[in-house]
Amino acid sequence: MQSRVEEFPSEPPFDGVISRAFASLNDMVSWCHHLPGQEGRFLCAKRAVA
Repeated sequence: MQSRVEEFPSEPPFDGVISRAFASLNDMVSWCHHLPGQEGRFLCAKRAVA
């Protein structure tokens, strides 16, 4: 499957959204907010900013 995350169907909602080196946290939440369910979580691997 290949599609833009903004167009990815969210039914049924996911328990969590995992990202690694995807985008800034603000962009990721903006683009993916429709994917997790009400109790869902975002799990993000981000590097520390020096």
